[in-house]
Amino acid sequence: MQSGISTYKKTAKQKSLRTLSGKLIVLVCLLTIAPAAFCQGVSGHIVGSVHDATNAVIPNAQVTIINQDTGIMTHTTSNADGEYRSDNLQPGTYTVKVDVPGFRETISAGNIVTVDSNNRVDVNMLVGTSDQKVEVTALNPLVDTTGSSLGEVLNENDIQGLPLNGRIYSQLIVTVPGAVASGWSSAPEAAAGAGAQTAITASVNGLPWAGTTYTLDGVSDMELLNAFMTVTPPLDALQEVKVSTANSDATVGVYGGAQVNAVVKSGTNRFHGSAYEFFRGDSLNAIQWHAISKAPDRANQFGASFGGPIIRNKAFFFVDYQGLLLNNGVYYTGYTVPTDLMKQGYFLTSQFPTIYDP
Repeated sequence: MQSGISTYKKTAKQKSLRTLSGKLIVLVCLLTIAPAAFCQGVSGHIVGSVHDATNAVIPNAQVTIINQDTGIMTHTTSNADGEYRSDNLQPGTYTVKVDVPGFRETISAGNIVTVDSNNRVDVNMLVGTSDQKVEVTALNPLVDTTGSSLGEVLNENDIQGLPLNGRIYSQLIVTVPGAVASGWSSAPEAAAGAGAQTAITASVNGLPWAGTTYTLDGVSDMELLNAFMTVTPPLDALQEVKVSTANSDATVGVYGGAQVNAVVKSGTNRFHGSAYEFFRGDSLNAIQWHAISKAPDRANQFGASFGGPIIRNKAFFFVDYQGLLLNNGVYYTGYTVPTDLMKQGYFLTSQFPTIYDP
């Protein structure tokens, strides 16, 4: 009997170890493919060239690109033409550091990378020793000269500062040229627009509102049959929203309308968070014409977000929550009731005979 119990315990322990090993393998696989998945329309790029004082190209220059918020480094090397490129960069602010033997180390800080865009950073090296440094501040041109896509990028301040009826990120489309609010006027087009009292979509460049597509962190955020959004994250959870109105990149473009690409925040080396509550009441609402009472119209939207480092310069976390309490009434003033003559059986029309027993 004792031998049987020992064998059972040993077998159960082996199964537990195999289960744990399987979970670890799945986790490693997910972490391995995460960088590859991240590049699908949610990352940015830094490109540029390295020259000396005579404008001659410098090959094999060591280029280090550092995220100023997370400290994560990316390394690359300039090619024979002095050109370099770094892909799959999370939207944010970056420092570009270039090292070449026989030249001073050059550092360019404040380079802003936005979703699905190229930021060009050209570096001019000066002769000197490696312990000498040249520091410059990025200009961040407003026009992307490396692509043909037209549109606008809305940063965190734009997203949270603009007044939106319902606080739905798709309503930001109307801030770009060529966009006009469109869709269902009496109620939002989808349940994802709960809380909004107006349309949450837009017609761009004269095309139907159903031609506008949405992605969230590179994943389609649409119910394709009716072109409705399926997920609307809290505005406090969004880092930026890019609206491409023409010539969208192949990684995100689908139909002929605008393409809206939203990116959720991630943690950084600093703890940061927010808490909010928005309330809309009916105390000052007027009673509608012909109504004898006032229908309730109250909305309470509240939530919070928090993020920070797990391991500095290595791993980070970000969480958010949003709640919505709605109490909306509907006026009904179009009911038809019989007239006094109808109650007596007189319908006063040739289609109906007199009813003697109403």
